[in-house]
Amino acid sequence: MLHCADIHLDMPFTSLGSAEGKAAKRRNEIREAFHGIIELALVEKVEFLLICGDLYEHEYVKKSTISFVNEEFGKIPNTRVIIIPGNHDPYLPGSVLRTFKWADNVYILAGEKELLEFEEPCVRISGSLKPSIRPKPSCIDVLMLHGTLNMEISKNAYNPLTSAQLDSSGMDYIALGHFHNRFEAEGKARTAFNPGSPEPLGFDEEGSHGVYITDIFIEENGTKHSEARFIAINRRKYRSIDVNCEGCGNDEKAVSITEAAIKESGSREDLFSVTLKGRVEAGYKPDIGRLEASLAEQCFFIKIKDNTVPGYDLEEIIKEPGIRGLFVKKMLERISQAEMAGDEEGRSLAL
Repeated sequence: MLHCADIHLDMPFTSLGSAEGKAAKRRNEIREAFHGIIELALVEKVEFLLICGDLYEHEYVKKSTISFVNEEFGKIPNTRVIIIPGNHDPYLPGSVLRTFKWADNVYILAGEKELLEFEEPCVRISGSLKPSIRPKPSCIDVLMLHGTLNMEISKNAYNPLTSAQLDSSGMDYIALGHFHNRFEAEGKARTAFNPGSPEPLGFDEEGSHGVYITDIFIEENGTKHSEARFIAINRRKYRSIDVNCEGCGNDEKAVSITEAAIKESGSREDLFSVTLKGRVEAGYKPDIGRLEASLAEQCFFIKIKDNTVPGYDLEEIIKEPGIRGLFVKKMLERISQAEMAGDEEGRSLAL
């Protein structure tokens, strides 16, 4: 089976701001990622495609997108497609999960339908942790859930879950969705997997993104075991980097340093969040708009935050009347005396 989640078709990508055409391009790349999942299902000849919530964005999805999705499902008629809703594609009245005429191989596991059973081989797929749904020794039992696992429960937590609950289900494979970063082999039985989103969607989602291909076996003695392998399919990566601008006195120098850091950290295909750090020369403040424009061709998207510390013109400060000018003058005198005496510790203290 192929296990994916959190595709988020027609996501607005407001985080990309007004960058020309970037949001539209990312939306198209999400469609390409979905097409890639269908192609992978064909190549791997999977019997089941599990989509664990947030297939699309309920508030933004277009009819043409749903038509495209259904046509893609039609390309894998021998694969049963099982979809559960998530918090971004809820099972509401009027939802396309309820109203759309899906391809014959598509099953919506939601509402009153909590369990699907298939024969040859016997595979049971549930979408609920209800105690009444228990595994059968002669069948392969799969649980699909979209929820928040092992996090402090808050009012904002969507469908909170614990590893203890997953363990008690007794399922052979637990297919999860909701977190956009992947994790695997959760719980004592090590049967819970979350592939994350096939494409990263924000700067808190660094690393590889993709899907799981999972094989589940029943041995002659009735023992069951699963083998899940992760396949990365993401086209781009989000990267957050710090850039040391110590001593910079102009934007050209800051651009040069940042460009080198981008080349070292990733590729031109990536999205970068850059934080400038260090003490810059007195009187210089990085022009963020200018820096972003100068570096726009070095990567797919860049946003820059200025955390630099302004330098001081000490010669000007000692001319000031008042305590600050007097203090700096005294410290400079101490530094000079320490240097003449070879007192490195005294010099450091004065600095």
